[in-house]
Amino acid sequence: MRAGAARAGSALENDIVVIIGTTGDISRDTWRVPARKILTMPHPSLQMSAAPVGTIGLDIIEVCQDLVDTLRAEEQLLALSAPQVGVDARIIVVDLKGRPGARLTAGPLIIVDPEVAASDGEVTSFETCASLPGERFEVARPDRIFLRGLTIQGTPVGAETSGLEARLIQHAIDHLEGRLVARTAH
Repeated sequence: MRAGAARAGSALENDIVVIIGTTGDISRDTWRVPARKILTMPHPSLQMSAAPVGTIGLDIIEVCQDLVDTLRAEEQLLALSAPQVGVDARIIVVDLKGRPGARLTAGPLIIVDPEVAASDGEVTSFETCASLPGERFEVARPDRIFLRGLTIQGTPVGAETSGLEARLIQHAIDHLEGRLVARTAH
């Protein structure tokens, strides 16, 4: 994974061609170094609603690259939001890392200004959170969601997913609202 910023013409900018901003394999080398530190409670950035992105420029592309690099550097981490690395922006990244259940993509899923437009069913399961290390919470969430957002190119998209992928997306979106899993747990 690397240290450095995404620039015009970078692998991230050129390789993003699949729905909802998936990047395929954008790793720049074999280092597993997080691009940014994951914040933990009680950091104030984790307790505030994140700002909508709107226009996607090179600064947002750099944040997306850093989120992917940070996510990939942590073997057990499957989802990450911009507020978790101290960035006030509505961006999430989900990567099931080869686990079964990926419906939208086999690689990192980058969603800018995401929202759950509709949901169905309910499943209760245990969740952990990188911002609350060492803790585990039982959380009820919709099993199936219809997601809206923007690709990293700024194209509006919508998609339906369920299971683990839907749970991870909802967990990451909670971070965009300043909600941590501890507040939604039973």
